[in-house]
Parts: sequence; structure tokens; C-alpha cells
Amino acid sequence: MAASLVDEGAAIATSTTISVTIPAAAASGDVAIIVWAASDVGTLTTPSGWTQLHTGTNGNLQYRSMVRVLDSGDPGDPVNLVSTSSNKMWAAIAVFRGVDGITPIAQSGTPVSVNASSTTRTNPAITLATAALVLCAVVSRGNTTLSSWTAPSPWTRIVQAFNSGSGETSGALAINTFAAGAIGGDNWTSNVADLRGTTLLYAFTDAGGGGGNVVQVWNGTAWVPLSTWNATAWADTQVGI
Repeated sequence: MAASLVDEGAAIATSTTISVTIPAAAASGDVAIIVWAASDVGTLTTPSGWTQLHTGTNGNLQYRSMVRVLDSGDPGDPVNLVSTSSNKMWAAIAVFRGVDGITPIAQSGTPVSVNASSTTRTNPAITLATAALVLCAVVSRGNTTLSSWTAPSPWTRIVQAFNSGSGETSGALAINTFAAGAIGGDNWTSNVADLRGTTLLYAFTDAGGGGGNVVQVWNGTAWVPLSTWNATAWADTQVGI
């Protein structure tokens, strides 16, 4: 089953907390990614139940990304993202279906951070081992009049938001399905120069099987894909979906 976008959303706040809502269209087994940025000092905390992908600072721009395989009770719920200091903050969420629930992220790029004013921000570059749906993100801090991010071709921007005013924080997400090979290294463009920016990139693992369920076996320590089963080495084996 090929990965596909379900829905997305974004939020802004000037506070110690920003909340993004898991889209109501999501379902159990879907995979959600959150990208979060804050404009100043303070420690950002990954909420319980989410797995951190990347975190870092770029001057006084902070960023963090995280992933979660959703449960049946998650759709429609808020996710509260907390900093130890009040900041101008921006966050976006995107939910995908047909993504492997064991290893949702097949590959990721090293975040690209540039602490200098520019109207362009360059995506990380990776070489895809197989065809995949890929998400890229840009976050930035700086210009009070920045009001638009344009994704590079052939990416499709799916969400953008701007927390305007002094210390503005903004960002956007885009997706595209690529064949195996080299991707990235292309440029987001803003309508005016920001002060600093960071880009992120994640390639999803398609779910196995026709319905998105992955057959797993218990190896005595953890549930793992059936393809790794070793009947001789694993004395106590259980099978589940």
C-alpha cells in the first residue's frame, strides 16, 4: 500500500505552549509528523507518545520534529507542545496513510540550517533507495512582513503559517512522490528575506500488504516484521497483525 496524505494543519502561538490538533480524518495506524519552531530561548519538550526525529538551534531559532503511529482515540485530539520560556511559536502536523507502522521513516536528511538573511532555503539532499513519498519542511525566524513560502518544483506545498510581528516565526510543509535516486538540494523561496532558516526532509516507508497491516512476530523481546523470523533461534514465537 503506497503512502498518501490524509490531512494537515498548523497553529501559531506566543506563549509557553502551542497546540496542534490531530485531524479528525485520521485513523488508527496512520502516521503523523509534527514540525515545531520557536523564536527564542527555552527548552522544547517532545510530548509523551511521540518519537523525536530532529531537534536543534539556529541562532535564536529553535526547531524540533517528531513522529507517532496513531491510536484509535487520537483523531481530533490536541497535541500540546511546551517550551520552558514564552516564545513566538509555529507548528504544523501532517497525517499519512499506508505508512509502515514499525519503521515509518525510511530515510531522513541532515537538517540544513543557515544563520543568514535570505529569500531561499535549501532542502537537505538524500539518495532514495526505493521510490517513496517524501515530506520536506522549512522553518524560519525574522522578517515581520514574510507572508508566503513557495515550494520548489515538483513539490506540492500542503500547509504554511506565519506568527507575525517582532521575532516572527514561520514555516511550511510540502510533499512529493519520487522515484529511487538523488533528491533534495532544491530551494524554498519566501516573498521577502528572513533572518535565518532550517529545512528538514523525511521519506516514508510504504506499508506492507494490501490493507496497510504488517504481519509481525514476537521474538521474545519485541514485535518485529515476519520477514525477520528465525524459527530455530526464536523458541517462543507469537504472530500478530
